[in-house]
Amino acid sequence: MSLDPTQLTAFNRTYYLQKIEDSSNPQGACRVWNRGGEGGGSYPRMRITIPGRGSHQYRIHQLVYALNNNKKLDTPYFEISHLCHNTQCVNLEHLSYEPHVTNMQRVNCVSTGHCLGGHGTQTEQYRACIL
Repeated sequence: MSLDPTQLTAFNRTYYLQKIEDSSNPQGACRVWNRGGEGGGSYPRMRITIPGRGSHQYRIHQLVYALNNNKKLDTPYFEISHLCHNTQCVNLEHLSYEPHVTNMQRVNCVSTGHCLGGHGTQTEQYRACIL
């Protein structure tokens, strides 16, 4: 289910952001989730309740991005990428909203140990990796 933060009340937005802040710790430049999460996998998840839509599970880094930017996350082929390549990181400065293909280009940067750049297209460039 797509996430539309505009459907949350101001109280709920503040509550979930504070819960994320309280459940993460600084580790170097990253802010790392420390509570496990629902759903398993390498991306921690949190269940939130949206008034009129019920309770749903979302990846925590997606919640951080959507709630801080008031951005509806329902665009096909776009993802929230971890510039630091740490799937546990919830630092907003390490997250980028970008096409899937750009997110996948970043895998090459990890394998070489440095950012190769060129993330994006001729018309739109995205931020460099944080390694």
